Amino acid sequence: MEYGIILHIRKGENVCGDGYVIREFENAVLMGVMDGMGWGAKPRETVLRVKRFLRDHAKPDNHHFPDLIQGIHSMMVGTEGVAIALIWIDLKENILYFTGVGGPGAKVMSTKIVEFNTCSGIVGCKVEGIRIEKYEYRPGDRIALYTEGISHRFTFADPNINIMQDVQGIAQQIGEIYGNEKDDYALIVAYDPLREDENGDVINEFLGE
Repeated sequence: MEYGIILHIRKGENVCGDGYVIREFENAVLMGVMDGMGWGAKPRETVLRVKRFLRDHAKPDNHHFPDLIQGIHSMMVGTEGVAIALIWIDLKENILYFTGVGGPGAKVMSTKIVEFNTCSGIVGCKVEGIRIEKYEYRPGDRIALYTEGISHRFTFADPNINIMQDVQGIAQQIGEIYGNEKDDYALIVAYDPLREDENGDVINEFLGE
C-alpha cells in the first residue's frame, strides 16, 4: 500500500493536535485519523494516547470497531475527548469497513466516488451510537481519510486534483485546496495494496509524530 500523508500544524502552534495511525498486516490494513479538541500540546497528548491504544489493541483477530471505539471512549473519560475515524481493509475478502465519531471524514474513488459519514459526538465525552459502513474494495481505489481541518467539500472529482500522480502529490493538492490554514489537520491518501508476509505479523506501522 502506498500512502500520502499530511500532518498540518495550525499557524502559531509548535505541535499538531491531530494525528494518524497506519498498521499493515498480511491481509489487512488499519488506517485512522484523530482530532484532539483544540490545538497544541494538550490535544497532542490525547491523540498520542489513542494511537498507543490502537497499536496495542487493533490486530487481525481483534479489529471489532465497536470494541475499539468503546475502549478508547472509556480511556478518554474525564478528558476533553477526541474525534476519530477508522478504516479497516480486509485484503483477502476485498471489503472496506469504516466507522467514525465527530468531524473526520473519508472518501473513496472507485468505480464511483463514495463518501462515508461519521456519527455525532466526541469520544470520551458522548458517543451517540456507532455506525459501521461497508464497501466492496477494489485494488487501485484511491482512499482519503482526514480530520476536520480538511473541508468536507473535498472531492476526488475536482479537476484541480491530478489523481494519476503519486499519492503524496494527491495529498498535497488536497491540503492546498481544501485545508484550513487556521486549523490542524491529518490527511491520509492510500492506494494499491501489494505486499506479502508469511507470518501474518505487522508488516509496517506508521504512528505519525
